[in-house]
Amino acid sequence: LLKEQQHDQDTNSLIQKLDWGILLTTSPMFAEKVEVLLQDCRISSSATDSHLQKGTFTFVIGTDTFIRIINPKYYNNSMEHMLKALQDMQNRGITFVVGGRVQQNVPTDNGENDNTNASNLPLFLGGQRELDSLSHESNVKQMFTLLTEDDFRVDISSSEIRKKGKR
Repeated sequence: LLKEQQHDQDTNSLIQKLDWGILLTTSPMFAEKVEVLLQDCRISSSATDSHLQKGTFTFVIGTDTFIRIINPKYYNNSMEHMLKALQDMQNRGITFVVGGRVQQNVPTDNGENDNTNASNLPLFLGGQRELDSLSHESNVKQMFTLLTEDDFRVDISSSEIRKKGKR
C-alpha cells in the first residue's frame, strides 16, 4: 500500500520495475485519484510502459462505485459538474472497467425478500441502465466498459467476504 505522503520515491521505483501495476490511493474522488497517479507517473521519466508514457489508466470498479461516479450528488448536485469531471478524466486517458454484482435482497410488497428474476436466478446488476441514463450529447459513456454477466459473475458480496474474514 502506497500512501500519498511517501509516494514519490516508492512509486517512482515501483513504476520503473513493473510493466503493469496496481497502485492504491486514499483519495476519495476519482478525479483526485487521477491527479495523484498522473503526478506519480510524471515523476518517473524512465517508465517503459506505454500506458504510463501516455498517462492512461484503467480503473477496475464495481457497479456500486460506477453508480457513485456518475451520480451528480457527488459533484455539488450538478449534472454539469459531473459531466465536466468525467470529460476531464476522459481527456487524460482515463477509462473504467465495471464488474457487475448480484442484487441484494429487495423487499416485495408482501414484505418478503426477492432478488430473483423469472428464471429464479439472482438478478445481475451490470450498470447498463445507469450508463444509458447519461446525457446523450456527452461522449463520456465511452470511458466505461461494462462486463456482462457472461463476462464475469461471482455470486458473493464484499460484505460476505468481510464476514468470512472475521471468523
